[in-house]
Amino acid sequence: MPLMSNVGRRTRPRRHKLATMIRVAVGLLLAPAVAPLLIFVLFSLLPGYEPLSVLAIPIGAFTYAVALLLGLPVLVALRKLRWLSAWQFALAGAILGLAPLGFFMLIGASYSASFLVEQLLQHLAIGLLSAWTFWLLGVWRNPWL
Repeated sequence: MPLMSNVGRRTRPRRHKLATMIRVAVGLLLAPAVAPLLIFVLFSLLPGYEPLSVLAIPIGAFTYAVALLLGLPVLVALRKLRWLSAWQFALAGAILGLAPLGFFMLIGASYSASFLVEQLLQHLAIGLLSAWTFWLLGVWRNPWL
């Protein structure tokens, strides 16, 4: 009977698990770069806005910091809860996108109401774009998550 002990069990070959982890790692490395790259390209192409393309550098630093410090624990929680849909990642990413704005407000930055609304929308969009990119690269059709 020892030969039949795996009957009915779903076995996972090791090589596929490595491919899964590589997909997640690639998603984690590339997803935070999408929004800063898009900002850089857009500001570089718009006449008169070229000097603002430098903003992609601090935005990139914050997106990577949020992805590593907050995104990894959220990924583990979403995986444990089996919340692996695109909308669930988008919602989590939008919420995490607000983290830098919350940090700035926590250290004492004050904003006018119109600037605050503008910043809220920009941070939500950056978090949403990063989360969807990560979902496409690392989670979508990944049977091991």
